[in-house]
Amino acid sequence: MGEFRYLRIDESGTEESIAHSNAQGMRLLKHYNVIPERDTPANCPTCNKQLKTGTDRERYGWRYVCNNHHQRLRFAPTDNTFLSKARLKGGMTADKIVRVIHKWLKREPLISAQADLSISAETAVAWYGYCRDVACAIAWHDFVPLGGAQDVVEVDESHLFKRKHNVGRLNEWRQIWVLGGISRTTKKVFGIIVERRDADTFLPILQQCIDGDSYVCTYCSNAYNDCDMIFNGHGNVNHSENFVNPPREEPPSGCQQEDSITNVSIGTGMEIHQQQGSSRSGFILSI
Repeated sequence: MGEFRYLRIDESGTEESIAHSNAQGMRLLKHYNVIPERDTPANCPTCNKQLKTGTDRERYGWRYVCNNHHQRLRFAPTDNTFLSKARLKGGMTADKIVRVIHKWLKREPLISAQADLSISAETAVAWYGYCRDVACAIAWHDFVPLGGAQDVVEVDESHLFKRKHNVGRLNEWRQIWVLGGISRTTKKVFGIIVERRDADTFLPILQQCIDGDSYVCTYCSNAYNDCDMIFNGHGNVNHSENFVNPPREEPPSGCQQEDSITNVSIGTGMEIHQQQGSSRSGFILSI
């Protein structure tokens, strides 16, 4: 696929400039197959017959059509794509969608996107949240559990954004707990925001994020008591006594466990801080 040159957007606001900018955004979306070309073949999801195309002025200028039914079925060209629920007309044109995605990838503040693109705060929040939700879905889809045979995965929780010296207003967003883990072999990590710190919350997450053949190292907490039934061994670290109790020849180092998870927490905190203002449910970090 050749390089696409995205020209500078004309901010004059005339009908001609808006149409030109929207057309440029459409070309970019088609270039990366986010929106298919009209001659792109597709089959009906109901009868699997090849679809035809018909003119449609309401959305993208055309739709897929299936006449192999009692009532003709119509499908938008963006069905099952990133833009399945977007309308590329009105205030949020194709070029603005491209630019708001670009700003989200660059982690620019919401207020910057709102001002630069001349969109409402609600629109900016909705698009930033949608981009994050898609990224989370992709992360879960492509996620490979950490660890494996002969590997140790260190697990801990981190409390982020608490008040300094107990001074300042306490709000919900600053009461964030993240359950995280790191593989000693690959150094890959994961982090999941959790609402509760109990076994019913932790164990399903650990089963999903850690390979069952791994040896898991945690600190002493009732929430981790059943880890030895799920994984290939479970060691406890008592931070108050600097005591390690894993039943193996080469015990994991409690000091190394604490340092590793602390480093992960710092990176996690930076990431979550830049995503404030959005819903935090289902948030995942995987490096």
